[in-house]
Amino acid sequence: MIGGFLLGTAAFQMARVGEVTLMLSTPPIFVVGYKLLARIRVYKSEGIGTLLAIAGIGLILQPQLRVSSSALSSSGYGAGISWEALTGYLFALSAAALLAVYTLWFGAIARQSKPVKSINVVFITCLLGCVLSSICTALFSNSDGLTGLNQQAMLVILGLGILPTALSTLCYTIAAQQLPAILAAAILLTEPIFAVLFASVILKESPSLWFGFGSCFVLLGLFSIAKGTN
Repeated sequence: MIGGFLLGTAAFQMARVGEVTLMLSTPPIFVVGYKLLARIRVYKSEGIGTLLAIAGIGLILQPQLRVSSSALSSSGYGAGISWEALTGYLFALSAAALLAVYTLWFGAIARQSKPVKSINVVFITCLLGCVLSSICTALFSNSDGLTGLNQQAMLVILGLGILPTALSTLCYTIAAQQLPAILAAAILLTEPIFAVLFASVILKESPSLWFGFGSCFVLLGLFSIAKGTN
């Protein structure tokens, strides 16, 4: 989970938001791929649902992807994709793969006779994340960056660590413990939907027509996956 957060955050800083979000929504594909390699039965409704949900994410992000493609065409193919962006794409796909591994692994542990408590996993994750981030800050930040962290900035960082990180990790860990792996991974596909909805309320951004079509595809995909896992 720490690896997924770390690589995903780095990917957003290195590549375009639209493409990174789309790549971060691919954990269900990795789960299906694992089941195929392990010769575990993949129901038809699971495969169809995964494709529908991924297609829905593509529709939701269509405006951003069109902006990215127009920028590439205007600057030239070779000049449009930098090594930094390619590294960001690799980080995003690696983060998605790690989240899929986390979902599969924790789901398997939860089915044992003595399952691990979700709160313990989240506590260890946050503790290790604090240690690693402190080490990275001490090694790679200059003195100006350290002195620039005032009380307000520290409160913002603390709030981001508790609410969208620790709380969401706890909720997702509980879901991974109770649900089939492919369904737990597919739930991550609803993230762009909530992002657009929150942006429309907080930032007063108007959702595009693509958002409506894409949301329908995502919900249909989740319904299909849930039907196949029952």
